[in-house]
Amino acid sequence: MKITEEQIRQAYELAKFVQQGRLKLSQAADELSKKYLMNHSSAQRYVDSIQHMLSGQQYTSTINAFATDYCLSKILDEFGTASLQMALGSIRNHLYYYEKAGKSKQPKIHSIVEKFTKISEERFSLREHIAEFEQQIECSRQDSLETRSKRLKVASKLPLKMTVTTEVYRRNPDVVASVLLRANGYCEHCNTLGPFRRAKDGSVYLEVHHKIQLSNGGEDTVENAIALCPNCHRELHFGS
Repeated sequence: MKITEEQIRQAYELAKFVQQGRLKLSQAADELSKKYLMNHSSAQRYVDSIQHMLSGQQYTSTINAFATDYCLSKILDEFGTASLQMALGSIRNHLYYYEKAGKSKQPKIHSIVEKFTKISEERFSLREHIAEFEQQIECSRQDSLETRSKRLKVASKLPLKMTVTTEVYRRNPDVVASVLLRANGYCEHCNTLGPFRRAKDGSVYLEVHHKIQLSNGGEDTVENAIALCPNCHRELHFGS
C-alpha cells in the first residue's frame, strides 16, 4: 500500500516526540499504525529514520523521496539552518551505508540533498549558528532531567562537522595598536593588568572592544574602542 502524504506528516510529528524523549519508538509506531492506518513495520521504520535525521545520526532504513524532502523542509522551517545541516549529514551517512551495502544509489535522494545543501550554504552564517546553538541550550535547560538524559543516552559522541560562512569587518590596525598602547597592559574596564603575556613577543594580552559595535553602526575609531581583559570583554558582551 502506498504511503500517503498525511502519513508522512504524522510520522514527522511523532518522530519529534521520540527524538525529544516524550514517546518511545514503539508507542509512536503504534499510533501511526492504528490512527493513520500505516503498515506497522513501515511506521516503525519511518519514525525511527526521521528521528535519527532530527538528531543528526545515521539511519539504515530508507524513506521515500517525498518524505526526505518534506522532513528537510520542516527541519529548516522549525529549527533553522544548523539543524538542517545536521539532518543532511545524517542522510549522507545513510546514502553511504546504503551504497556500500550494494543497494540502490537513490538518485532522487541525492538530488534532494544537493538542493538543500545549496540552501544551507546560502543561508548559514556563523552568527546564525551561535544564535541557534544558544537557543538550543536554553530549550535543553527548560527540559526535565529525565528528558535530557534520554537524549544523551542515544546522542552521538562525536560532533558533526559543518561549514559556515561569516561576514567580517576589515578593521583599522592603527586603531587597535593605538588603543593597546594607550592601555599600557591594563584593562580599561577593571583597571587590572592583563591575565598573561603573549608567547610571540611577551606583550600583555588584551582584547580591543568597540563600545558601539560595528554591526550596530559603531565607528572603527580610537574614541569608540577600549582595551579589555578577556573576562571583562565577555562581561560586556554577555553580562546583564
